[in-house]
Amino acid sequence: MNHPEHEAVHPLSDERFAWGLRDLADKLEG
Repeated sequence: MNHPEHEAVHPLSDERFAWGLRDLADKLEG
């Protein structure tokens, strides 16, 4: 953890995964 600011800019992997699911669900809904 040499760059705490870097973690602040980039959300956790789970968070990014959740965004991916939302994008996919949005496409499926039309």
